[in-house]
Amino acid sequence: MIIGKYFSDRARWAYRGCLTVTLATFAGYYLPHSIYLDKYKEFMTCYRDGAETTLPEVILQRFEAAREMVKLKKREANLLTPFATFGTDLFYAGSTKWRFGALIGIPTNYLYTQEEDIEKKSIKLHTESIKWNSPDGEKLAQSLILTEDEQIYGMAHSMLMTANYQRLLNGLFAGGTIMTTYTMAFVLNRRMQLLSRPFAIRGVLYSILSCFAFGLWALCKDATNVYYEGAADDQLGSLGENVAEAGVRFYGKILAKNQALRGITGKSGTFSTEGDLCYLIRQKTLPFTVRKAMLEEKVREFRKERAKTEE
Repeated sequence: MIIGKYFSDRARWAYRGCLTVTLATFAGYYLPHSIYLDKYKEFMTCYRDGAETTLPEVILQRFEAAREMVKLKKREANLLTPFATFGTDLFYAGSTKWRFGALIGIPTNYLYTQEEDIEKKSIKLHTESIKWNSPDGEKLAQSLILTEDEQIYGMAHSMLMTANYQRLLNGLFAGGTIMTTYTMAFVLNRRMQLLSRPFAIRGVLYSILSCFAFGLWALCKDATNVYYEGAADDQLGSLGENVAEAGVRFYGKILAKNQALRGITGKSGTFSTEGDLCYLIRQKTLPFTVRKAMLEEKVREFRKERAKTEE
């Protein structure tokens, strides 16, 4: 009865419907990273024989080293929780800015110390086995093995990506775009008296506003993510030459992995020849080549300063 009454006023049903969609969209972005963070963790956890995979002590020690490296506030640092996730990419969710905390998913390849540890028979691409003896297969195997400092750098970067309000902003961007688009359409309909004209005219207006709304939402969301990724690398690269060098090697292996996957799958639309992710009209993440170049510049600056002090 409450829902029926809510939509009973036909003069305001569009606004109320838009408001409902706006709130639902915001909740879709925000709730998985706050109230339902535990459910999100269950979905992203790596299971073996029906049981959750536990992280070995050596990985937990490296996680603690990364936690100390980022130098977060004590309250925020205590809200970081590691867990084992599937795949070969780090995963992060939640935020240390609210009491629900943040999750850092440690991928399977972080458990490897040498190529013999790779479970090659169980790793498949689109249900097909990988030819590990091929040049691309060998390159992929080498890229999956990360040293201790490379792993710590990756964990530290993921931690910094949770030490912000990006998840909240993403929800505001999506919900705000929907409400803004509806408001613009409502005002234009009233001022231009489009409600009394053929629907084709309003259809053109709605199409233009929809394209504008999508572009605005994509720009805000992508620009925010790119900014935070670059800021995290800049912060870590400023900690010292060794950290910056670890970051260079870390991104070098990500690029090598993507190049190998491009060669194995034969698909050029997913990865570039250098190993960056390919996007059609958006730039969802900061390119790995840019991150690597940024850290390489940090290393050169540290070496110049060291050379000056030694003279």
